[in-house]
Amino acid sequence: MSKDELLDEELSEEFMNMSVDDILASAGQFMESLGLDTEIIDDALKDEPLEEENEEESIKADIYASVADEEMPDYDAPVVTRKVEELSDIERMQLEERYGNQNVGKLAEHGTVISEVRTLDKYERNIFLREDLVSPQFNLQYLYKLESDKERRDITANIAEFFANNPLLRVNFCSIGVDAKMHKLVFKRREPTTSFYSMRFLKGDALNNSLMKMMEDERQKPFDLARDVLMRFVCVRVGEDFYAVVITLSRLVAEVFNEREFFYRVFGVKNPPQIPKDAVNEQDYSESAAAYYHKLLKDLPPTPSLPRFKPDYNHYVPRNYQAFLHPELFKILKEKSFGKRDVMIAILAAAWGLLQKQVNYNRETYFALLLSDHNLGESAKIKAGKIYPLPLRISIDEDTGIKDIVGRLLRQMLTSRSLGIVKMKYILKPIGEPSELFPCYLHFHDFSKARESFDEAKIEESYKLLEVKSFDAGKQDLSIYFEIQKEGLAIMYRYNPFCFKPRTIKPLAKYFEIAIGCLLLTYNQNFSVFEDIYKDNIKGWDNSFGTHIL
Repeated sequence: MSKDELLDEELSEEFMNMSVDDILASAGQFMESLGLDTEIIDDALKDEPLEEENEEESIKADIYASVADEEMPDYDAPVVTRKVEELSDIERMQLEERYGNQNVGKLAEHGTVISEVRTLDKYERNIFLREDLVSPQFNLQYLYKLESDKERRDITANIAEFFANNPLLRVNFCSIGVDAKMHKLVFKRREPTTSFYSMRFLKGDALNNSLMKMMEDERQKPFDLARDVLMRFVCVRVGEDFYAVVITLSRLVAEVFNEREFFYRVFGVKNPPQIPKDAVNEQDYSESAAAYYHKLLKDLPPTPSLPRFKPDYNHYVPRNYQAFLHPELFKILKEKSFGKRDVMIAILAAAWGLLQKQVNYNRETYFALLLSDHNLGESAKIKAGKIYPLPLRISIDEDTGIKDIVGRLLRQMLTSRSLGIVKMKYILKPIGEPSELFPCYLHFHDFSKARESFDEAKIEESYKLLEVKSFDAGKQDLSIYFEIQKEGLAIMYRYNPFCFKPRTIKPLAKYFEIAIGCLLLTYNQNFSVFEDIYKDNIKGWDNSFGTHIL
C-alpha cells in the first residue's frame, strides 16, 4: 500500500471487521510508511505502559521552512538578564507600581525586591505562546509517601533554605515595557506556602479519601503568575516517621524543580532514587508530521460549538462536576477494548465525537485529547510537565460503522503520539488556524490503573510517588478528565461558571454517558442504528438544553 493510500483517512469496508490487533498493526504499517519508529505499536500490542518519545532540547525553525512561509519566532534567542537599575524608566515604573519601591538599599530583606529581570527562555516562550494548545495556567500536582523523622520546625527551615539556594523557583511573570513583553522576575527572597496536618489515626479508605480531598482543595487555588510563589507544599504526618507530601506547582517552574534535591535537603532522605537521563530522540519527523497534520487538519468544518456555551473572558475560579460511568457500562467498555488502554481511550473519544456531531448536526467534527508525559513514563519525565495534544477528526455518514470510527481514531491517536516531538505551533502554521482551535479537551492524564492505597504502598527506597495530577487552573472553559478508580471510571467536568451554568453541565454529562452506552450497544453496527437508539434514550430529558437533536 502506498503512502498516499495510507494517509487517506477513508478506510476500506474490511476495516469494520478487523480485530483490535489488526487495527494496531494497520497503524504500525501507516507509521512505517512515514519512516517512524513503530515501537509504540509493539508496546500497545503487548499491552504494556507506553513510553512517550522525549522532545529534543532544540528544534530549529529552519527545518520547518518548507512547512510555513511566515517567519517563525526566534525560539533559540539567548536570555537577556538585567538588574532593576538597568531597566528603562517606564519598565521600572511599571514594576514599582506592582511590587513597590525597588530601592534595594532600604528594602534589602523585603520579599518583593527583584534581583533580576530576564527575558523568557525557550521553554517559557513556548508555554506563553500556547504551542502545546494549553495555557500558562497548566499546573501539576504530586502525592508522595516518604519516611522521615524531621519535625515541622526543621521542615519549614529547610524549605526556606531550599528556596534560597534555587533562585529560579523564586520567580514571577509580568508584562513590562512599551511593547508589554512578558518577562521573568527573579526575587531576592521568596518562600512558598507550606501547610502541615496530622492524620496519624486515619487508615485505609478514610486516609485515601482525606488525601484526595486535600489535593482537590489545592487544585482549586490557581496561581497568580505575577504575584504568587509558583509552588505550594502540604505535609501530612501519617505515622511516627511517615509523611504524605503534596506538591502543587506551576508548569512554568516544573522543569527547574529538582525532586531528588528537595527530598534530600528538606526531609533528609539519605538515598534518593536515581533518576535516569532522558533519552534524546535523534530522528527528525518534521516532514512526515507536516504532511500528516496538514492532511488531517486542512479544510476543517466550522469550530464545533458546545451546548449552551456563552463566551466570557473575566477571571474565574473553575467549578467541578463529578460523574461516574455506570458500572455495567464500564464493564462492557473493558470487554470491548480487551483491557487495552489505548482502545478504551479511542472508544471514549469516539463517543464524544458522536455527541459533538449530534450537537452540531455536521457530517464532520474534530476535537483533541491531551496526554501528559507523567502518565507514560518514569518519574524522570514527570517534572518536565510536557503536554501532548492529539488532534482527532472524523467524518460520519449514515452507513459508517461504529467500529470503523473507533479504528480511525485509534490510528490517528497512535500516529499523532509518535509525532509528539513536533511542536503544535509548526503544525498549525500552514493551515492558518488560531491557537483556540479546540473548544474542549478530553484529558486522559490519569487514565491508567486504579489508584494505589496509601497504606499499602511500599517505599522501595526513601520515598515513592503515588499520584500525579495535571490540570489547567482557569483558562480552559471546559475540560473533561477521565480517571480509572477502584469504583470504576470517574469523569470530571471542570468548567468556567460564567460560560456554562451548573444546570447545563449535568445534562451534558448525562448525554455523554448515553452516547457511551449507545456506542457500546451498537459497536458492530452502523451510525444510523446508533442515532436512532441515542434519540430514543434522551427523550424525557430537559429540553432547555438547546441542542439540535431535541
